[in-house]
Amino acid sequence: MGDTTKTGAHAFLVRFADTVRGLSDARVVAETACRMLALGLASERAHWSEVDWSTREFVLASRFVADGVPDTMAGRYPLDGWEPVTSTLLVGRSTITDDPESDDGLPDSVRKNLTRLAIGARIAVPVMSEGTLRAVLSVNQSTPRKWTPEEIALVEGVAARCWAEVERTRAEQALRASITDREHAELKLRESEERQTFLLA
Repeated sequence: MGDTTKTGAHAFLVRFADTVRGLSDARVVAETACRMLALGLASERAHWSEVDWSTREFVLASRFVADGVPDTMAGRYPLDGWEPVTSTLLVGRSTITDDPESDDGLPDSVRKNLTRLAIGARIAVPVMSEGTLRAVLSVNQSTPRKWTPEEIALVEGVAARCWAEVERTRAEQALRASITDREHAELKLRESEERQTFLLA
């Protein structure tokens, strides 16, 4: 397991920033965060989900699954199907599960969901933007585990940094698209002007 002390966490965040610098695909940025976290914490899986508020669903966008580990998550999950976990995430608080079977705070519906997905321990960190839940970064494994405060803080730090990088790539992509559209419009205008000049000659 990697160094999760304050110094180690800072070094981890620097490595993550260096690794994703220059990436232009938001999905790859999130996949990188998932891979680095899962390997750094010696966990089996990590997932990056974004919230589709038009349907009120978590949408799995990127993931990392260790070799030989079942990939149990895919697609969309209704926000309401994960209460009260969802309500905790909505107010910007991480949810920590060390062992679903012994967690009296989990309702049977959530416990069954975790069992169905082969999740025996999980850290789920919300990403908030302007007071709204935008994404969730989670690290999980099939067996129970007592997560340390340092491990939780590391996932929280990576989640915030990952969102900043995801937003950067999307802004850059939108700018490139805008430039392409403008150049295309200018080309069409020049062609139109040239045709008009030819007709009037």
